[in-house]
Amino acid sequence: MKKIISIVVLVSVLAGCLVLPAAASRTFVAGDANGDGAVDMKDSLAIRLYCAGAGELESFDAADLNADGKVNAKDLRIIKRHLADVEDLTQVCSIHTIAGNDIGNYTIVVTNPDNANMLFAAEELQKYVKMATDKELPIVENESDAELKVILCEDDSDALGNDGFAIVVEDGQLVITAGALRGSMYAVYELLEEYMGFRFFGYEDVRVPKDEGFRIPEGLEDTQIPDTLYRCNCVDPYHNEYTYSAIIKRKLSGSSVAHSLNDARYGYGVGRIWVNAHSFDVFIPSVVPYNGVATYCLTDFVSEYEGYEDPETGEWITTVDPETGEPVLAVDPDTGEYLYLSKYDECLMNMCKLIDERMSWGQQLGKELTEISCSYAPFIKYCTCINCRKVYKEEGTYTGTLVDFVNKIDDAIDERYDDKLTVITNAYGGTRVPPQKRSLNDDVILLYCWNGCINHTIESCDCDSAGVVSMEKDYNGDPVVLGSNTAEQRYYLGWLEHCSQTYIWYYPTNIYYSLAPLCNTFNIYHDMRWFMEHKAVGFYVVGTANDAFDGLNAFLLSEMMWDKDITEDEYKELIAEYLEYYYGPGWENIYDYLVMLEEAGSTMGCYVTEYNHPFEMYSREYFNVHGEEMKELYANALLAAESDWQRENITKASAHMRFLNLDARYQDEYVNGTAEQKAAYKGEYQDWYNFVNRTGIRTTYQKIGISAEFDADKSPCELVYGFVE
Repeated sequence: MKKIISIVVLVSVLAGCLVLPAAASRTFVAGDANGDGAVDMKDSLAIRLYCAGAGELESFDAADLNADGKVNAKDLRIIKRHLADVEDLTQVCSIHTIAGNDIGNYTIVVTNPDNANMLFAAEELQKYVKMATDKELPIVENESDAELKVILCEDDSDALGNDGFAIVVEDGQLVITAGALRGSMYAVYELLEEYMGFRFFGYEDVRVPKDEGFRIPEGLEDTQIPDTLYRCNCVDPYHNEYTYSAIIKRKLSGSSVAHSLNDARYGYGVGRIWVNAHSFDVFIPSVVPYNGVATYCLTDFVSEYEGYEDPETGEWITTVDPETGEPVLAVDPDTGEYLYLSKYDECLMNMCKLIDERMSWGQQLGKELTEISCSYAPFIKYCTCINCRKVYKEEGTYTGTLVDFVNKIDDAIDERYDDKLTVITNAYGGTRVPPQKRSLNDDVILLYCWNGCINHTIESCDCDSAGVVSMEKDYNGDPVVLGSNTAEQRYYLGWLEHCSQTYIWYYPTNIYYSLAPLCNTFNIYHDMRWFMEHKAVGFYVVGTANDAFDGLNAFLLSEMMWDKDITEDEYKELIAEYLEYYYGPGWENIYDYLVMLEEAGSTMGCYVTEYNHPFEMYSREYFNVHGEEMKELYANALLAAESDWQRENITKASAHMRFLNLDARYQDEYVNGTAEQKAAYKGEYQDWYNFVNRTGIRTTYQKIGISAEFDADKSPCELVYGFVE
C-alpha cells in the first residue's frame, strides 16, 4: 500500500547536530509565497522573481492566487492589490478547491443511503468542511444532477475489504469508492487529514485549518488498504469511552470489549465477544482455584450426558451440585444422580450461551459478533492428569493441550454458527512456548502476548536470551523468560509454524510506574514494522496514559497499524506534528528531550514494562548529570508556548522529569548534602509534590496524585511507590 504523505523538511543548525523533522502540512496561507507565515512585500517580490525565472517559491499553492495551476502576472496583480488594501485575498481567491473548483460548489452524493457508515461519512465531511471554510455542502441520496459532486459509493468487487478505499478526482468530480462496513468513514478522515489539513490526535483534540487554504488536485488517485485487520488501541486516550473522537478517526477497527464500535454508523468494528484473556475463568467456572491459581484440564472431552439443550424447547438445561458446586447438565430421571459436564462441554455450553444471548439482543454474526476468546489466564497451574501429561511429553510444552482443546471448540463453533464467528486464543505466559507437532486450525487466530524487552528493538537482537525474569518453566524444565526480544523472537517465530493468523498483544506504556514513561517512542517504529513483516495482522495495544508521552505513542501506534510502509522520516514528522500541536512553537525542545530519554535508558540493558522499577529502566547518573539541561528544555518550550493549554501540557509533561531528577539527586543533596543543599532540595521536592496533587498527575494506572503525606525523609520513589531504588 502506498500512502501519500507530505515531504519532510529537515532542519539542522550545525553539522553533526540532531536533525529534527519539521511539522508539515498540505495546507497553505494564501499569498504566503515565501512560507514565513506572513503576507507582505517579500511575497510580492518572491512571485515577481519567480515569474521572471529568477527565483523559487516556498509554496506554489500559496502563490497561485487565482487557482489556475499557474503562477504568473495575474497572481502578482492580485497580491499587489491586496497589499494596497484594494481587495482582500480571502474574498477574491479560491483557496479551498477540488480540481480548481471552489469546494463550496460541490454536492455530496450518498449512492447507498441504506449504508449507515456511508451516510455517517457524508455527514462528517459536511461538518468538517463547514468548520474549515464556513461553507455547508448539501447531501443528497442516490443520485444528483449537480454539476460538481463528491460521490460516495461501495466497492462491488470486495477488493478493498471492509476498511479500504480509493479516492479519485477525475473531470472535476471527487469519487470515493470504499469497503462497505467502514471504508467510507476512513476515506473521509483521510481526505480531511491528508488533503485539507485537519489532524485528529486524540479525545476532542482536533487541529482545524481555519485560516488556511487547501487544493485537492485533478488527477488525484489515492488507494489504501490497511496492513492489518484488527487495530485496537486501549491506551487511555483511545479507550472505548472515546470511540467517536479518538478511535474511528485514527482508523482503528477494534476494541477490547464489544460495545465500543457496535454501531452501524461506525461499521461495527472487530469486536471481541469476551475479553482477550481469562476467558476460561468465565467459560469453565466449575474449576476451583489452586492456591488462587486455577487448574484447567484441557483433555476432558467426555461428558456423562450427550447434548447441550432440551430437545423440545431448545433451552439450556443446567443446575449446580449443592455439595461440590460443579455445574450439572441434567439429572438422571430414574436415579436422581447428577450428570456432569466435561470441561469441554462446559466451556462450549457457556460460550454458546453468551453468543446466543447477544444474538437475542439483535446483534448479528459478522457485524457486532466477530470473534470470541477461548484462552488461559496468564498464570495457571497446568493439569497433571495422565491424558494431559501424555500431550505435554509429546510436545515438550504445555501448549499441546490448549491447541487440541481450542481446535475442538472451533470446530463446534463453526458448525453451530456457520463459520461466521472466529475463535481466538492466547499465547500468554507459559503458552508463549510454541508446540512442536500440533497446529491451530487455519481459521483460529493466535493472540501472542509479547513480553519482550522495551529498551531494545526486536530486530536488533541486542537482548540476553536469559531475559529479565523467569516466571515459570515449560514441561522440559526450561525457564519461560520475560524481557528478552531474543527469546520472544524464538517463541513467536516458532508459533508461526503452527498457526495461520496472529495478532500481537503489545504493552507500550509503563502501567505501574506512570511517573517513569518508557523510552520507546523511536523503537515503536521498528517494532511495528517487524511485527507486520512477520505475519501479524492485528494488534491489541494495552496500557494507561500518563501526562507525558503515552498519548503520543498511542497516536504513532495507530498510524503504524494502518500503514507499515511509513518511512522513518515520515514517522518523525508525525512526532513533530503531534508535539507542535500539544506543546506549541517550542516543540523542538520536547523532541530533544525524547532523544535524551532514549539516551538515559540506552545503557540499562533489558527491561519489561510491567516488571521493572524506574531506575532499572533509566540511568540514575544520567538524570543527575543532565538534570539542568532537561529543565532548560522544558523552560524554553514554556517560553515559546502560545496558549495556556500548551503551557499546561508542558508543565504536566515535566512532572515525570522532575520526579526522576529528584530521586536521582536524593542521596547526594538530601541524605548526604549540606544544610543549605538539604533545605533547597526539600523545597523543590515539596513544590513538585504539591504540583502533582494540585494538577492531578497520574502516578499509576489506578491512581491520580500521591496519597501519602509529604515526607522528605523518604525518597520520591519510596514516597510514591513504597520502595527505595
